[in-house]
Amino acid sequence: MKEYKARSGASFGDKEAQVIGELINSLKDNEGHVSTRTLLEHGKSEISPLHKHFEWSNTVAAEAYRIHQARQLVNHIVEVRMINKKKVETRAFVSVNDKEVGKVYVTFEQGVTNDDYRKQLLSRALTTLDNLKYIIEEYINYQD
Repeated sequence: MKEYKARSGASFGDKEAQVIGELINSLKDNEGHVSTRTLLEHGKSEISPLHKHFEWSNTVAAEAYRIHQARQLVNHIVEVRMINKKKVETRAFVSVNDKEVGKVYVTFEQGVTNDDYRKQLLSRALTTLDNLKYIIEEYINYQD
């Protein structure tokens, strides 16, 4: 049996991750795929271990989806800058945690000139880099 664990930041623990991982694995189709639609359909059953991880109030879900859409909008805006006489696209806005108001978006300039924001952005970038190195090593060294 495969061992599954909750990834850092998950809304559930390792014991529940094991149950969910096994379930997702069992829902694969003949080609070995599982879709988010399949997971949603399975989660509709109140006895499914996936059920409690979905928002079933259409009003609340609609608002959450609109927040997601707003996030997608801001995340897909780039600013064209001249760096070393070359046009380079960079994120126009970055997400940071403000001590007074919580998670907000600020301009790229604000993100890199505010010491607290810059530390957050660098920490996130280093974590991403570490994760990418780990993923690349997994892909290269995978053995059945």
